[in-house]
Amino acid sequence: MKYRSKTNSSGRLRHRKLRAALLSAGWEHAELADALGISHTSVSNRMRGKYPWTVDEAWEVMALLGIDDPAELGRLFPRGGEDDDG
Repeated sequence: MKYRSKTNSSGRLRHRKLRAALLSAGWEHAELADALGISHTSVSNRMRGKYPWTVDEAWEVMALLGIDDPAELGRLFPRGGEDDDG
């Protein structure tokens, strides 16, 4: 897989909505990594779009955020980390 930039084609951060939800809930990357049982580097790589989140990881993150609406999965974890609004 080709390396993807931390930003999308418009220069915006990938996974902006997920980043906002984590920030709002007070989660830092290191804490999230520990809760998921993966390395901090793995979380960073997923947030930058270098590697995709697994479905299990995505559902676990949503559970940690207290989100149980399946519609939020696509909003927080869009394909390639590209938020639908740019």
